[in-house]
Amino acid sequence: MDFDTVTGVLQNQRLFKDVSTSELRCIAPELIRTELRRGEHLRKTYELNDAIDLVVFGLVQLVLPSDQGAHRIMELIRPGQSLGEVMWMRSKPLPFCAVAAEPTLIYRLPASTVSWLMRTSLTFNRNLAEGLADRMAGLMHNIERLSMQNATQRVADYLLQSAEMQGSDRFRLELKKHLTASFLDISAETLSRVFHHLMRDRMIQVNGSEIAILSKEGLARLLQPAPMQNTMRA
Repeated sequence: MDFDTVTGVLQNQRLFKDVSTSELRCIAPELIRTELRRGEHLRKTYELNDAIDLVVFGLVQLVLPSDQGAHRIMELIRPGQSLGEVMWMRSKPLPFCAVAAEPTLIYRLPASTVSWLMRTSLTFNRNLAEGLADRMAGLMHNIERLSMQNATQRVADYLLQSAEMQGSDRFRLELKKHLTASFLDISAETLSRVFHHLMRDRMIQVNGSEIAILSKEGLARLLQPAPMQNTMRA
């Protein structure tokens, strides 16, 4: 793999923001390029993690297995993001599987290269720590969404978050609707019903997988806690 190609790839990866050219030149020969078809596994459950995977384009879903057969999507890894850092640092098997939600290009960074970077690059270590902190904040937000919000609030929150990440009030759902429902821990029927209500109230338009937000203010109001009722008698 030529250096110019690697530089272009790595400069769009948060882990390598501001990492020196000399350090990028050292790791260029170590990167392993992997192309995945939709539905193809990048990582299998309980596999020992020995690398960090960088998502160049596409989308990877981290899925928790279930004995009942209904898998739970716990996180989405998007272009510019990476996966595997935590389990590699802990030398623990993966408790989830990683599956491509669409055609995806991955560059894999072997453990030996990651260890070298951690010994030699303060910038890489800073990026790694910041990325882990952001991932933790995202997971906490997902936990809050699932534990504190009703179905309508989960959908509204997800739509606002998607618009922010894709930089437009008109965007494409990252997952098919039944997978979006799984990610939000609601049924596909409930998701369709919420979409219908939001369209009726002129907050969104839906055309297949294309979403247009008509009223961010309306969606944001749905996320506000209901006022407490004063039940005490005068």
